[in-house]
Amino acid sequence: MRLNRFQTLLSKFMNSKLQEQKGNLSKSSGFTLTEIMITVAIIGVLSGLAVYGLDNLVNRSRLNSAAQQLRGDMQRCKMAAVRNNTDCLLEFEPGPDVDNPGSYTACFSGDSTCAGDAIILTVDLGNNDYAGVWLDDADFSGSEVFSFTSKGLPRNSTGFAVLKSVQSGGSDRVRTINASMTGTISIE
Repeated sequence: MRLNRFQTLLSKFMNSKLQEQKGNLSKSSGFTLTEIMITVAIIGVLSGLAVYGLDNLVNRSRLNSAAQQLRGDMQRCKMAAVRNNTDCLLEFEPGPDVDNPGSYTACFSGDSTCAGDAIILTVDLGNNDYAGVWLDDADFSGSEVFSFTSKGLPRNSTGFAVLKSVQSGGSDRVRTINASMTGTISIE
């Protein structure tokens, strides 16, 4: 009898302890709605910052790519002038903004225009590779035309072309392609 009573008491005690543990377990397993909402808000803010930075990175990359392309095309014109023993002309047509980005053309020419001459290349900055980039200015000794002689030297002394890109927040990023009297072409 004592053994039965002891077993009954032990059984009641164990059941009450199990019930207590189950109650505590159900209260502490999981997250509250407030915790989940705070986590989602933090993730949203961090994602917004990442998108902003990524957008600027893409725009900067396109601008740098367009500047490298222009520098390479100027070098190509210089080499073509020497190889073909004739003048190579670069004719720039700046655009006022990103919606009308401008273009440039390289040709073999003895005068100051590419009209009617053998075109080497034409680059329109309005294509998808350079979206958001435009040719803002070109000034080569007061002209928008730059030419290399058959010796690879500039016919007009020095000058520059300016490429721009709009960054997030409305500020412009600028790359300037300079041509020196010795025919050196650099990007700033």
